[in-house]
Amino acid sequence: MKQLTLRVLILALGTVLGGISLATAALPEAFWPTQPGSFQTAEFNTPMDRTVRITGQFHAYTGKPIRVTGGFTETGFTHLPTVDELYQIVDENTEFFVLPTSELDVLHSGTVMGKSVLTARQNVDDRPVLDTHILLRVAQNGRVPLWGADIVEDRDATWNAYLTSGSAARELAHFAGLPAYETRAVKELWVRENEGLSPAYQVQLSGTDPHDRPLGLVHAQTGEILGFYNEAVHADVEGTAHGTMLPHTINDDEEVRPLAHMRATLDGDQEITDADGDFLYSGLVEGQDYDFTMELNGPWITVINDDGDEGLYEETITASHVFDPTWLPGEHARLDEINAFYHGNFIHDWYKELDPDFDGLDYSVPTTVGYGNSYDNAFWNGYGMFYGSGGTNLTNLALSAPVIYHEYTHGVTGHIYPGGTLPYSGQSGAMNEAWSDYFPCSIFNTSGMGIGTMQGAPNAPMRDLDNEKRYPEDWHGQVHA
Repeated sequence: MKQLTLRVLILALGTVLGGISLATAALPEAFWPTQPGSFQTAEFNTPMDRTVRITGQFHAYTGKPIRVTGGFTETGFTHLPTVDELYQIVDENTEFFVLPTSELDVLHSGTVMGKSVLTARQNVDDRPVLDTHILLRVAQNGRVPLWGADIVEDRDATWNAYLTSGSAARELAHFAGLPAYETRAVKELWVRENEGLSPAYQVQLSGTDPHDRPLGLVHAQTGEILGFYNEAVHADVEGTAHGTMLPHTINDDEEVRPLAHMRATLDGDQEITDADGDFLYSGLVEGQDYDFTMELNGPWITVINDDGDEGLYEETITASHVFDPTWLPGEHARLDEINAFYHGNFIHDWYKELDPDFDGLDYSVPTTVGYGNSYDNAFWNGYGMFYGSGGTNLTNLALSAPVIYHEYTHGVTGHIYPGGTLPYSGQSGAMNEAWSDYFPCSIFNTSGMGIGTMQGAPNAPMRDLDNEKRYPEDWHGQVHA
């Protein structure tokens, strides 16, 4: 106990001196009693007087089967056995299972994947024997695809501990280096030692640090630590963010697609979804609750709702967890918010693939939806995009993917060609407008720009690139004409 005393003395000295910070020592490496086994093939006589070869794992010391397939192939059942009928199989075939069900500590029984299942371990003196196995799987046709019976011959041992449960907890805390701890649970059980049994305590502790959750096996006579690991599993939270969007026009059916480049926050820890919408948080505490939030912003697009609060996704999750958070219109945001975020990121990535060195829009472009009051237009102001919700002549322009690509392309063109370098006439540069129509139409392989944006004309485009108009004879004051 000298090491523990010295540790307590050092901690006390640090408190007296004040300002001395001692790093918490890491818990020891995990280890656990191993069951010596070997994979082999052996002959076996079944109750039906058939000699068959079985393959599986056998105990290296006793030669008993731990987990084998084949051999015990017929039970006589022509239906999926009940749990009581599984018990009957065990009790009637002691040459296989050795133990009657009265000496079993049942861990699980029921139906799994279309088979009746019994998983148990040996019980001696009303205490379970660690690392003993009774396995039985029976299919609906009565065949046994898996069985095993790895037990200890000493079935008459009586509990003979020298240590109390409190002493066992102190031994484990000393081994784990915990100056302060709480005892969560102590259980009496047997561990295998050679051919016999030794009494042991299974002890569960918690330290002051939430990451310190020792579980150990303490010999009930010597205090030796027979097995140890930390129950604080460093869990992961992962998934793929999705959102509801319109693939092309306002008349399309809504689709749910992954949302790339979105900011996701887990208890203050921010991640950005990748190009496939995936996110991952590692090093979390198993079983702990975390607040998960997402907003429609990221490194390339920030959506702003001019009519009210921005969209927000909130959920409390428990680690470990794999899920696909999905933005739904009316529940987490408006459809135009989600649509503008999806297509804004799409067109950013599209230009990056076209010209990887272009970085003029490598910032979070402000994208305002619902701009103005029944505003019948959309525009690029030199730094961000603005989409009116329509009213008199047009529909909500943030619901049109080509319109979003059109306005974003103004930003691309403006960064490639500074003001005064293009033939400007009227409201905007002629080539500036041309490229903003050309690229969206190319992406969708259609000559119609902004199909479905005209009120009362669901299949009509704003403009059609398939025309015979020429400059200057067909020019009417501004380049959109």
